Amino acid sequence: MVIGTCGGAGGRVILLPWFDLVKRISQEDNLHFRLAVIGAAQDKRSSSASYGKGKIRALRNVPALTAETVDARPT
Repeated sequence: MVIGTCGGAGGRVILLPWFDLVKRISQEDNLHFRLAVIGAAQDKRSSSASYGKGKIRALRNVPALTAETVDARPT
């Protein structure tokens, strides 16, 4: 079984609620399977440095990316 973060990032703050939800549903329905959490968060310092060099930018249809939003994002 593979479950994505449904549009979120790959940091713990996004992944753990999904992990908890899948675990709770599987227990309620008596389902048994292996479940792994694979994080994909980027290092804040690296992201901030890349943003400062103009190497990353926001996706379209989302608010403009700023140094503050890069530095403030949860991990």
